[in-house]
Amino acid sequence: VDCLWVSLDLDSIDRSIAPGVLYPNRNGLSHKEILSLAVMLSDSGKVCGIDIMEYNPQFEKLDEAGRAITAHKATEFLLRLLDK
Repeated sequence: VDCLWVSLDLDSIDRSIAPGVLYPNRNGLSHKEILSLAVMLSDSGKVCGIDIMEYNPQFEKLDEAGRAITAHKATEFLLRLLDK
């Protein structure tokens, strides 16, 4: 494989860290798991594209710093993925 397309469906992340989705998942991926996946994919050097989907700001919640929780996790994933 020469090129990987990464698609992050935010519904796959645990609802405790991704409330801003239409279908919250109570047994979804943890914060550590999504960041580990991003590092592994980045280390491959083969990522050629990415999409992040299923964000629903209508259900979003803010953390104590006033940041949108789900959007912040998606941003962390993207930045870690691009850290090459």
